[in-house]
Amino acid sequence: MRVSSTRRLAIPRVLAATVLGMIAACPDDGPAEAPEDCPALQDMASCEAGTGCAWDPEDGECVVDCAAIEERATCNDQDQCFWLDDVCHFGVL
Repeated sequence: MRVSSTRRLAIPRVLAATVLGMIAACPDDGPAEAPEDCPALQDMASCEAGTGCAWDPEDGECVVDCAAIEERATCNDQDQCFWLDDVCHFGVL
């Protein structure tokens, strides 16, 4: 069997983009994204649209959604969060 040296493997662009997107989004590439500056968000709509934020209806302010944080280092980096029993909690320990 003779193999042609001019033939190339053609990978469809959609497949290549999908695979590259999956590699770029791999969760093992580093620490989880830290929440944005939630207290700076002044209203419920912008707070709930914020990354890692939750609206506290009792105090009427935007706070870090500590329960959504899954990594100890990211949790402990937040002023309003603390890590206990493998879970990130809101408040002061």
